Amino acid sequence: MNFVVQSLVLCCTLIIGYQALIFAGLIPPSKGIHQAQANMINAEKYVYKQSVNTQMVMVGSSLTATLKEELMGSNVLNLAMRGGCTQTGLEIVNKKSSPPKILLVEMNETIQREMDRELIDSLYNPFLYFLRMNFPMFRQEYRPVSAFVYALKQWSQGNRQSGQSTDSPLREAQIQRVKAQWAMPLSDETKELIVEQAKVIQHQLSDVSSNGSRIILFNMPGEPGLDNTVQKQQVRELMKELFPSERFEWLSNPQRSWKTSDGVHLTTDDAQEYALFLKQQLLDPISG
Repeated sequence: MNFVVQSLVLCCTLIIGYQALIFAGLIPPSKGIHQAQANMINAEKYVYKQSVNTQMVMVGSSLTATLKEELMGSNVLNLAMRGGCTQTGLEIVNKKSSPPKILLVEMNETIQREMDRELIDSLYNPFLYFLRMNFPMFRQEYRPVSAFVYALKQWSQGNRQSGQSTDSPLREAQIQRVKAQWAMPLSDETKELIVEQAKVIQHQLSDVSSNGSRIILFNMPGEPGLDNTVQKQQVRELMKELFPSERFEWLSNPQRSWKTSDGVHLTTDDAQEYALFLKQQLLDPISG
């Protein structure tokens, strides 16, 4: 019996001590050590820590996830889901009582993926919601292993050059692989999935719009040499048909030779440049 009591006391002491270190700012938050955790951390930041004056929220897939929100301002949050889709981010935004001023919505073939119901259910589980809202240690960003591994990773990469090479043979091989893949027309099944999920998004956008947010649709830029592949052209036509410019506001990307690391995702340098473009185009005008 004494052993059980002592164990409980020790456990409570460790929990209280760890939470105190978090409140004191001595435990740096992790950004995630794998894809699913990174998605959850971004979602938790919005759900549990969002301020009422959020200027802009971005939703989308791993393409948009390459954009660093800190380059655009402290009141910007990137809710793009790595390996996921726009619908998941939209669902999270719809559940908030204080909508962002601007909602930037990625629109492309990735919308064929379904919403991550498991992530949504975890975020809004009543018991977990109470714990995470009041005790940050229960959030993914403060998981002891995650915080330690992330800090170690940041330390080990501290002196490395941040840029990415655009002359790598591997990069060129990946681009050619993507080009061959996108040279094939969309299957009927894929088209049906896109149309089906577009209806979900239209309903979600209607809900967000009713709360006063300015909704802007966009597509991340990519390799110029891949823009005119069969699939890319088909997707663009589908998006125009499903989300016509007469009803939806679309953002035009600057014309330049964008570089990707793999044919799909922008390089670190170009993602930074695009983030600054978004800031200048969308945020600077409303911040004075």
